[in-house]
Amino acid sequence: MNKAALFALVGSLLVSSTLLACSSHGHDESEEAPAPETQSVTTATVKGSVTYAGAKTGMLRVALYESFPPKGAPKAGHSYAATSFPMTYELSAPVGDYFVVAFLDVNGDGYEPSAGDPMSLPAKTNVAASGATVDIALADGK
Repeated sequence: MNKAALFALVGSLLVSSTLLACSSHGHDESEEAPAPETQSVTTATVKGSVTYAGAKTGMLRVALYESFPPKGAPKAGHSYAATSFPMTYELSAPVGDYFVVAFLDVNGDGYEPSAGDPMSLPAKTNVAASGATVDIALADGK
């Protein structure tokens, strides 16, 4: 699959599920998605740097999914006002395997990527009790 097709797939799959957990909070850009209620679950921090060499601006959306393509809401997600890059992000999630995905919401249309929004490719990571660091690079969509 070529890079343009993968970006299109990422965008279309994230339309219905990207940061769905954040959208239940009335689109307050400063709130982090709540962790699902579970018993005795060890949580850890996933953090990293997001780079983007382009000129576009908007809200940076970062999310963790248990599968890719995503099935349902993310395990964790957060939005950041992207004023300059590189930026840092930090999410809390239960220990486990995840795909980290991000996009820059250029036109401010909410929690779904649009054509032309810079996006990352999914980055698979294992979040151990000690946490994980995942750096992400955004590229302009086609």
